[in-house]
Amino acid sequence: MSSIAQYPYPPFIFSLIISVPTVIIYSIEIIILIKYRRGFNSPFFHLFIARFICNFLNYFGSFIFAKFGRVGAFLGFFESLHPQILAISFFFNFYSFHTDNLSTFFILLNRLTLLLFPNNQANIWKYFFPISILAIFLIPLPFTYPILGYNFYVRKQNDNWTFTLDYKKEEGKSYIPSPYFCAISAGTFSVVCGLLNILIIFLYHKSQKQFKMLPSAVTNRLKTENHKMESRLTIYAFVTFLGQLFLAIFNVSTRVI
Repeated sequence: MSSIAQYPYPPFIFSLIISVPTVIIYSIEIIILIKYRRGFNSPFFHLFIARFICNFLNYFGSFIFAKFGRVGAFLGFFESLHPQILAISFFFNFYSFHTDNLSTFFILLNRLTLLLFPNNQANIWKYFFPISILAIFLIPLPFTYPILGYNFYVRKQNDNWTFTLDYKKEEGKSYIPSPYFCAISAGTFSVVCGLLNILIIFLYHKSQKQFKMLPSAVTNRLKTENHKMESRLTIYAFVTFLGQLFLAIFNVSTRVI
């Protein structure tokens, strides 16, 4: 496993500046969704909650068990942890990374089906939503659950104070190169979700032009809160993807380069 602890403070501070406000904003949005859940009872918001859970676990795992190591924080505490605790934390870090990517994909797919099939979207997602949830949380398992069987330990770097989590490799046992697999996953989903976003933007722009061409009496009737909400959610899905893309590039650069 490559040494990820030998990084200067700027990446840690940069990640902190990006991550903390994101978690705070997500938390506020989740509180609002739960408080007004009757008005937000749709697959999009349920997928949003699923992504919040994935995003929070990914943030917590990467921050506590990776970013602290880069600056040498709480070395004694981590050295006192049982190897199985380290394995569980490492598992959730990489498992939630993949579920986060998948939940972003399905959120964009939800927006795409709305634009392609506006009259049938509710019926489509009535059946597809359970499948998407199962896919989000089950697909990453074959690539991550073996981590639970690894013999983890805290490996100090040459400076004797920064550290990273590593595992002892046993002869005859295969191991998944998790950091590189995450980098490949981030790159793949960035391309796929990027293509989805291009299609969504095209269809959204086309639908807005068609909407404006309708008679004013019809547009006044159609301009309901629901229509405005769906437009905002489409824009929101695109903006959050840009954030995911930015973090994916950062993750690839720090895990591979």
